Amino acid sequence: MDIMNELIDPKAKIGSEGFAGHAIKTNIVNNTYEALEYARKNNIMVIFVNVGFTEGYRELPKNSKLFKKLEKDNLLLLNEKGTEFPDKLKRIDGELFISKNRINSFYGTNLDLVLRTNHITDLYLSGIATEFVILSTALSAHDYDYRVNIIRQCISSSSEATHKTVCELLNKFANLIDLDVFLGVSS
Repeated sequence: MDIMNELIDPKAKIGSEGFAGHAIKTNIVNNTYEALEYARKNNIMVIFVNVGFTEGYRELPKNSKLFKKLEKDNLLLLNEKGTEFPDKLKRIDGELFISKNRINSFYGTNLDLVLRTNHITDLYLSGIATEFVILSTALSAHDYDYRVNIIRQCISSSSEATHKTVCELLNKFANLIDLDVFLGVSS
C-alpha cells in the first residue's frame, strides 16, 4: 500500500520528510518485489492500493491536518508520477488496483467486498507508512475479522523511532512476520 514515487523519492516533497530515507534504509522496494514475485508464482491474490486525488481535490478531507498541504503543494494527483508505483513494483494483468482518498485502505473503497467475494481470510500487508497506512488498515482488517499479517521487511515509516513504536503496537493485534516466513507460507 502506498509504495509510491512521491513517498520513496528523497527529492519528492513527501519523500523528503523522512519517508524516502526510511524506505531506502529498510529496502522496502526490493523486499516487496520479492514478496510480490512469490505471491504471483503461488497464485496468492495481489491487490495494489494507492492514495490519490482527482484534479481539484474534491475528495480531499478538508479537516485533515495530515492532508491539508496536498492541494497547496499540488501533491498526490492520480495518474501522475507521484502516485505511481516504482517500475519494479508495476502491476501485471489481472492484479487489482484500488485507489483510496484516505489513510485507511478499507475506508470508502471496495477492498472488503473484493476480499470477501474471493474468500480471503488472511491478509499480508506491506507498504508505507507504518504509522498511518499500515496501522489504520491493519486495525480495520482486524475489526473486519481478517487474520492480519504484516511483513516486517516490507513496511517503512517516516523514521526508525516511529517505526519501532508503531510495530510494538501492531504486534498487539497483528502478526508481524519476517519476509522469509512469508516466502515459505505456500510452499
